[in-house]
Amino acid sequence: MFPFLFSDMLYLQGSSPPSDMSSEQETNMEALEAIQKGAASKPIFSQDSCVTFTVLGASGDLAKKKIFPSLCNLFEKKILPPTCRIIGYARSSMTVQQLADKSNPFMKAKNKDVLSAFWKQVSYVAGTYDTADGFIKLNDHIAEIEAKHGGEKRFRLFYLALPPSVFIPVCTQLKHNCWLKSSVTECRVIVEKPFGRDLESSNELAQAITGLFNEEEIYRIDHYLGKEMVLNLLILRFGNELFRTVGTGRGLRVL
Repeated sequence: MFPFLFSDMLYLQGSSPPSDMSSEQETNMEALEAIQKGAASKPIFSQDSCVTFTVLGASGDLAKKKIFPSLCNLFEKKILPPTCRIIGYARSSMTVQQLADKSNPFMKAKNKDVLSAFWKQVSYVAGTYDTADGFIKLNDHIAEIEAKHGGEKRFRLFYLALPPSVFIPVCTQLKHNCWLKSSVTECRVIVEKPFGRDLESSNELAQAITGLFNEEEIYRIDHYLGKEMVLNLLILRFGNELFRTVGTGRGLRVL
């Protein structure tokens, strides 16, 4: 699910296609839309699956500006599994309505009915990041959703929209209080950038997290990876004769 989900988030969060696109750009956009439509027509989770997507750090800027708007876009385009329930978790005491009020100005979707339907899928749990109490409450809330939904399979997805200083305590609490692994339940943790501030801190985080979870249970995301290269694509193409000749619709399938 995740290689598609988050690459699609980046695309859906992009601005609307310009009206003066070249034929080459139109071809690229059509390819992206084909991928998007194909994903929507082939759901990854069955109707009997219960999916919970927990956003840890739900009251922060990353969540309100990127994560919730991206999830809403996926929901609007029917790419988000219909069985998915979204849970916000943070230290702040707030309601779902307050969370919606903070996030709605950043939503690409402006249809009030879509926004209303999306937020009905969302719930919120307040708790700390370094003690068990909040995570026990979170686990009870997830279990309540799973019991209400039923289904043959259960998927618990935890997205860390948090500063790296709390990655280790949060992962530790998730492992001890919210992590289930059985024939009917699968769990995944998504670690948002920055993954440490240097090689030493990155290795420390990697060792701590891999000590808690299996590698296939971990997704690491850095949406600034390669940022400078991406920003310089035009210079790279038009300032270099080699890339200028191959950087066309004939040489690139999709960009």
